[in-house]
Amino acid sequence: MRCLWLRSAVTLVAGALFVCCLAVPARLNAQTAAEYVNRANALLEGGECDKAITACNQAIAAANPEDSKDNPTIVDAYCVRGEAWFLNRKDDKAIADYS
Repeated sequence: MRCLWLRSAVTLVAGALFVCCLAVPARLNAQTAAEYVNRANALLEGGECDKAITACNQAIAAANPEDSKDNPTIVDAYCVRGEAWFLNRKDDKAIADYS
């Protein structure tokens, strides 16, 4: 009897975890994009422009495809990347990101 109760409890927990995992990815995308932008800002402040550009590229890729450049996280990513391009003396790419 005890084994049956334990098996039922484990099945219930596993099912709940599975359902939670299905609901989390959309939320993680937004967090991941914001985390990449935060990382890019820190890298830029440390003078690591190339790594900041990579982090911004990851933020833009991690954002939801439906989001436009009006999304604050994406806007931040383009602005930080534009500043990094500017500091790398790639003015054409900086202008494209600022536009």
